[in-house]
Amino acid sequence: MSLRTRRKSQTREALIQAVLEQGSRGDSFSSMSLRAVTKEAGVVPAAFYRHFKDMEDLGKTLVDDYLTLALSELLKSIFDKHPQPTGQISARVNRFLAMISERPDYWQFLVTERWGGSPAVRAAIKLQVVKFEGKLSKELSELSAFKAITKSELQMLSHMGTNLFFSWIPDWIELQTSEPDAKSDKLLADYALSCSMQAKILFYGAAHWKMSTVKAS
Repeated sequence: MSLRTRRKSQTREALIQAVLEQGSRGDSFSSMSLRAVTKEAGVVPAAFYRHFKDMEDLGKTLVDDYLTLALSELLKSIFDKHPQPTGQISARVNRFLAMISERPDYWQFLVTERWGGSPAVRAAIKLQVVKFEGKLSKELSELSAFKAITKSELQMLSHMGTNLFFSWIPDWIELQTSEPDAKSDKLLADYALSCSMQAKILFYGAAHWKMSTVKAS
């Protein structure tokens, strides 16, 4: 990679990181200005247009290139081929929470802008979430516990599961902003346990789901 190419890549990364930094401080993407983002990134506004057409293009790129990778890594992590022999749901929930801890800026941007003010970013996130739900449904279909569940039921389960997972993100990030001590450690442990229980209720319930019983009631 040439020096020029490397610098161009660094500038692009800096602009994207600037958006994530502002998002981590509570700014919505639709409220961010090009000037504020370039200032945060340490580049002149003119440099922005060598990488993106406008702010919407930057936001869409962040979703398509970075959040897509994060979702892919999430799926790979929670459905590895060597799960723990016991407590599989708890282990998978803990992996998800650990991934949030590694890059809270990505996940906060995802859950905040999923319903945010930028139509282009909302649409990009929706597309990636739908793809994620489809892959999650496929992974679940390969587990013996869900062999009796229909394809449409698996799709509903994946949708509910995704919304459940994403609902944990803001609270988990907020809990981790506290100074680490015995109290904060207990709060994190209790919250992780609560998340595991929610996931067990959803997925164990789905594993014993019988549509015929529901229709008859």
